[in-house]
This record gives sequence, structure tokens and C-alpha cells, in this order.
Amino acid sequence: PYMEVRDFVLSKIKSYIQVYLKASLEDVKRRDVKGLYKKFQEKKQCNLIGVDDRYDVPRNPHIVVDTVKETLRESTAKILDYLIQEKVISNV
Repeated sequence: PYMEVRDFVLSKIKSYIQVYLKASLEDVKRRDVKGLYKKFQEKKQCNLIGVDDRYDVPRNPHIVVDTVKETLRESTAKILDYLIQEKVISNV
């Protein structure tokens, strides 16, 4: 998504929590379960974010999940800890 769209959503939805899933383009391509990047290479897909359409890294996300450096358990714990801290959910 573009920065303008994120800013608009943030201004309209007060409970909006932005989670940035940080990953390199190479990792995203490797994890591409929908085959979008393969379709792009075969010229069957266009306007692919990060390739021929820009991707704006979030300026100030509430949570940054580094999908390369963190395990799934660590990333999940980070998100849950934030939600508990912000009283979005209760500590179970």
C-alpha cells in the first residue's frame, strides 16, 4: 500500500494498528504461495507491488515483525504483547 492510503486509514480508524511484516523482495518471492511473482516473470501479471509498482515502507508502524530474523513464535509473541499492552486484548 501507498503511504497516502495508510495515512488515510490511520486518520479514519482510531483503533487501527499497523503491523509491518519486514521481508526482502527475495524472501517474498521465495514464499509466494499464490505464484504472483512467477506470473509476473511470465508476463501474465502486472502492477506487482515491490516490482513494477512501488512499495512504501511504513513510517511509524506500531509493530515491526522481521520475518527473516524472528521465528513465528517470536513474531506472534511480539504482536500479542503489544495487543495486551494497549489493552486491545486481555492477558489470557
